[in-house]
Formats: sequence, structure tokens, C-alpha cells
Amino acid sequence: MDLILQIILIALALVFICFILMITQKKKLSYRYTLIWLFFSFVILVIAIFPQIIMAISNWVHIETPVNALFLISIGAIILIIFFMTIGYSKHSEKITKLVQTNSLLEKRIRELESEKGNQGEI
Repeated sequence: MDLILQIILIALALVFICFILMITQKKKLSYRYTLIWLFFSFVILVIAIFPQIIMAISNWVHIETPVNALFLISIGAIILIIFFMTIGYSKHSEKITKLVQTNSLLEKRIRELESEKGNQGEI
């Protein structure tokens, strides 16, 4: 791995780790997603510090250049992160649907009780 690329990757990984921690401290990112992002950031940091790992992976998978293996790992990590976020989105979507349905039933019940109270006052 080229020394300049290695330095850039180390710097970017460290900056990104600091950014993730700062955003989490401001409560703009949940801890579950923080752990996912930190995990992949540390993986990139370890690969940048020890380029022999990416060289071994690229040889094992028969990828000609280690940089391409690094891009492949990055794309795989992004796909996994998107998958985890999709799972979270699906759970929240189901919860919102249940909340809307419950709210509608409660509003209907309130209207019924108000109309019964109005009818009793007329008698």
C-alpha cells in the first residue's frame, strides 16, 4: 500500500472516529449506530496501520491490487450499514403504523364518549 494512501486513511479514520463520538455526544446518533460506525472505522484504521492485512486479503481473494481489495471491503461495509439502517427503519415504520392506529381508535372512542355525554345532557 502506498505510504501517502496509508497516511490519508489513518488521518481520515481518526477524524471520522472523532466526528462519530462528537455527534453521539450531542445525541444526534443512537448508540446502536455509533457502535456500527465505530467498528468499521476501527477496521479501516487497523488496515491502514497494518497494510499487510489488506495485502493478505487481496492475495487470498486473488485481487490484483490491495487498493481494490480495500475498496471492496469498504463497499461491503457500506452495504452492511445500509442493511442495519433498513432494519431499524422497518421497525420504526411498524411502530409508527401501530401508534397511528391506536391514536385513531382513541380519537374515535373520545368522540363516542363526547356524543354520549351530549345526548345525556339533552334528556
